[in-house]
Amino acid sequence: MYNMYYDKSLTKIVNKAWSDLTYGIRTHYHAINDIQKWGVSVEQPEALVEINKVENAARLLNRFNPSFRKSDCW
Repeated sequence: MYNMYYDKSLTKIVNKAWSDLTYGIRTHYHAINDIQKWGVSVEQPEALVEINKVENAARLLNRFNPSFRKSDCW
């Protein structure tokens, strides 16, 4: 499951993404190139540092709990 999440607070985005990992949910960061100003732009260096931590944890978890193959879902 992927979650599309917007917020103006980087801390809220990162905390939500960490929490989602617990339940097998991966957060999709729609705030990149955010020209509508719905959230923070994750292109900012300080945002990338925090989000990379979450992404690295997700990659590690995916090795032990991978997504379903299409044949498993249909």
